[in-house]
Amino acid sequence: MRSLVLSGDKDFTVHGVLFRRPVGVVEMVGTRVGNCPTTMLVVFTDHPDDGIGRFRLERGEALGVLLLPVSAFSGFMHVAGGSSVYVRLGGNGADNAVANDATMLNA
Repeated sequence: MRSLVLSGDKDFTVHGVLFRRPVGVVEMVGTRVGNCPTTMLVVFTDHPDDGIGRFRLERGEALGVLLLPVSAFSGFMHVAGGSSVYVRLGGNGADNAVANDATMLNA
């Protein structure tokens, strides 16, 4: 897991995706599914862009995006900072999720 804290004063691009004025970005690299590595980007912004695809399979990588409000940053870091973290990339991205217990992702 890698994390980045930003000012929120300008747009930021990561993995070829432009995000509007984020204050935080967390990149979580998951296990490979077949030949495809999986990555979840959790982006904290109060200026979400509904046009951003929440899931894409491109250049041999499965990339999921989870957009959360800035107010969720601290709580998310608490969940993600545990000893075990699990990621679910779901369909069109509507089911993207992060949990500290794998059984929670089956709910």
